[in-house]
Amino acid sequence: MSKKSNIELQGNLPIQIIQEEDGYSATCPILNLSSQGKTIEEALEMFNEALVIFLEDLIETDSLEKVFLECGWKFELKQEGSPIKVTIPPKTLNTTISLKDLLNA
Repeated sequence: MSKKSNIELQGNLPIQIIQEEDGYSATCPILNLSSQGKTIEEALEMFNEALVIFLEDLIETDSLEKVFLECGWKFELKQEGSPIKVTIPPKTLNTTISLKDLLNA
C-alpha cells in the first residue's frame, strides 16, 4: 500500500495570480510555492504540477506533517485509530496597506 493512500488532504489553498511583464505568476503564500506561465491558465497548470510534485515528495520523505505544521496547518485524525489524517489550512486574511500613508507617516 502506498503512503498516498493513507493520507486525505482537505481544505482550499488560496492562490494569488500576479500579472508580470512577460506573463503571470501563481503563488500560494501559505505553502511558499509558486509557478509562472505566459497565461493565467498556464500559470495555474504549472502551479498544479508543482503542487503535486511538492506533495508527493513530502509524502515519500515522510515529512508532510512536519512541513505543514511549520506552515501553520493543523492535523486531526479522521477516525480513532486511523492512519488517515485530515489537514486544516491556516486561515488567511487579505488586506491592503496604503503606501501613501505609510511613506507620509
